[in-house]
Amino acid sequence: QASLWLECAAAALLALGLAGPSCTRSAAPHLVVVLDDSASMGVAATRAQAVQQLTARCAALPSDARISVFESGRLPRLVLERGSAAALEALLAAWSPRAVAHDLAPALDIARQFDAAAELLLVTDGEPGPFAADAGVLACGAPLPNAALVAAEQRDGTVHVRVLGFGM
Repeated sequence: QASLWLECAAAALLALGLAGPSCTRSAAPHLVVVLDDSASMGVAATRAQAVQQLTARCAALPSDARISVFESGRLPRLVLERGSAAALEALLAAWSPRAVAHDLAPALDIARQFDAAAELLLVTDGEPGPFAADAGVLACGAPLPNAALVAAEQRDGTVHVRVLGFGM
C-alpha cells in the first residue's frame, strides 16, 4: 500500500512539473517611445498626426501595459516613466515640440538602455536612418519642398551664398 502512495505522489509531481507552474506574475508589456522633439514636429498637421498615431498605437496595448517616453533633443530627457495610456494622453496634450534640428540616435540609445526588453518606438517626421533599425517607426507629416541658405561668405566685396533645395 505504501508503494501505491509513492506512485501517486510521483505521478502528481510529474504532472506538476509538466504543467510548468509559476509563482511569478508575468510582467506587463512595456513600450518605450522616443518622440522627435524638433520644431518641424510642432507644425499643426504633423503634431496632430503624431498624437493620433501614437494614441491609436497605445490603445491597442493591453490595459496593464506601461509606457515610457523620451523626448529627443541635444539632451534627451525622460518625460514619462512607466505610465499608463491616460498619462501618455495628458503628456501629448501638453507636448509642444520646438527643439532645433538634432540627431535622434542619442535618444534611441538612451531608450534602449532604459529597458532592453521593452518594445522601442520612434515617432518622427524625419528619415529614421539605420540607427532605428531595431525600432518601430511612426512616420508623421508629409514632405514639402523648401530651400535653405546653408552658407554665406563675403570675399573681395562680393557676397557668396550657398542655397540647397529640398524636394524642389
